Amino acid sequence: MYEVISASTVETLADGNNDWFFTPYALTVDSEDNVIIASQKIESQTVFYPALFLFDGSDWKIISGDFSDGDTPLAIRTIGTDIYYVYGDASNQTATNDPKNLKSSKFTK
Repeated sequence: MYEVISASTVETLADGNNDWFFTPYALTVDSEDNVIIASQKIESQTVFYPALFLFDGSDWKIISGDFSDGDTPLAIRTIGTDIYYVYGDASNQTATNDPKNLKSSKFTK
């Protein structure tokens, strides 16, 4: 993930070699120009779950929430400072691990 600074300059915000989240599934920008991505937090090689990460222009922060019952992040949107997040329910999946039910959470900054 990169921020375009100018026609010939980009800044790396996150790369594929991090050890705390997978490639972003969805991203948005809030009313304060923070980048928010829906991804998966890695606890171990076999334990990972949906998570939200916010880049405030200098640091990455994890948006607090308990998504340990979730699976693949599906969508994220902001309205003002409200963040709406939709993800799959890990407890009810098809044989190919696709969620049958969706869960959602709303956060207000």
